[in-house]
Amino acid sequence: MAPKLVLALDLETINQVKKILAKVTGWIDYYKIGYKLYFRSGPRVVRFFKSKGERVFLDLKLFDIPSVVESASLYFTKLGVDIFNLHTLGGLEMMQRARAVCQNPKTRPLLLGVTILTTMDEKIFQETLGIKGHLRLRDAVLYLSLQAKKAGLDGVVSSPFEIEEIKRECGKDFLVLCPGIRIPTAGVVKDDQKRFLTPREAKERGADFLVIGRPILQSPDPVEVIEMIKKEIED
Repeated sequence: MAPKLVLALDLETINQVKKILAKVTGWIDYYKIGYKLYFRSGPRVVRFFKSKGERVFLDLKLFDIPSVVESASLYFTKLGVDIFNLHTLGGLEMMQRARAVCQNPKTRPLLLGVTILTTMDEKIFQETLGIKGHLRLRDAVLYLSLQAKKAGLDGVVSSPFEIEEIKRECGKDFLVLCPGIRIPTAGVVKDDQKRFLTPREAKERGADFLVIGRPILQSPDPVEVIEMIKKEIED
């Protein structure tokens, strides 16, 4: 099965959102709302997408004490988001309490744990944590994925490079959403991502969701880029 396509909306206003939505409606499976757009537009941008019958991934990477994350999780569930995420480094209790308040089977969003940001490579990871030679990035991602599964989360956010190990250890039904997807022919190749692959490569490794933003948003013909992506992942 082809992975779902998630459009990362690296935009600031609802007016900008409306312009891109007018071009790509019917082509995208989920729309990712991050800090920039949510802080400028708030819950109304989620309500806007839901009013259009679209699915929303709220990418705020919750990371706080368990009670605060629990409250936010309940609010996002009531808001109607379809996916939201939280940092696995927040701990087992934090993840479990977030999962516990999202129980209604009709409205329950998918909960995904953020492992290690795809802007980190091995060198940056070890230098940031001060653990040179003691823990590999891949091992950290796998451990955090297992913690997310233990907490009852639906899956994790991870680079494409760790998909196969995560699926092997956590099960084929444990979802993996992959940022760090790039399309060289679209003109945006690397930018801030350190661990990235093409859509076809990510699909072959077992990705369930592909997050792609700039290659689509910066194209003069977004649908042409989307068609190219879909051809890669549906062949």
